[in-house]
Amino acid sequence: MADDSEAKIREQIQGGDKTELARALVEPVLGVLLRRHPDEDEAIKLLPTTIKSLLGARRRYKEGMSVRAWILGVVSAKLNADKPSSDQIESLPDGDAAEELAESEEIVEDVEALLSSLPGDQREALELLAVEGISPREAGAILKTPSAIVESRAERGLAKLAETITSLKK
Repeated sequence: MADDSEAKIREQIQGGDKTELARALVEPVLGVLLRRHPDEDEAIKLLPTTIKSLLGARRRYKEGMSVRAWILGVVSAKLNADKPSSDQIESLPDGDAAEELAESEEIVEDVEALLSSLPGDQREALELLAVEGISPREAGAILKTPSAIVESRAERGLAKLAETITSLKK
């Protein structure tokens, strides 16, 4: 993605027009879908709903975050959510299951808050490697950085997170 395209998308994410944002997202999102989905026709069919997911995920975009990393994160989540799973629960949780779900949502919010406290380069590396589960090589290509640097940033980020968590326990 060209730097001017990324800047335009970033501007639209941060308060621009949804229609303009949707238009700007088509090419990079389609590229990611085609690279990550085994069936080209299915990848193309996912484009409208993935764009809609990205429009809804604007609030999850953090200042300084790579637009490529944000797009990849949402697309990966969309592809994983669309996978059929024999473990999916057909009904809404109640009782203990509902409490566990609420607790897990709080944990996700806590983790997001901890991640947002990291410097941008470390946060991006951790999000791509640990949260999205992509390889250091793929992350390096997305961030236009050698994979060893991506791994180093992720390690430094993990060390800072461990330090922060340790200080919170005291």
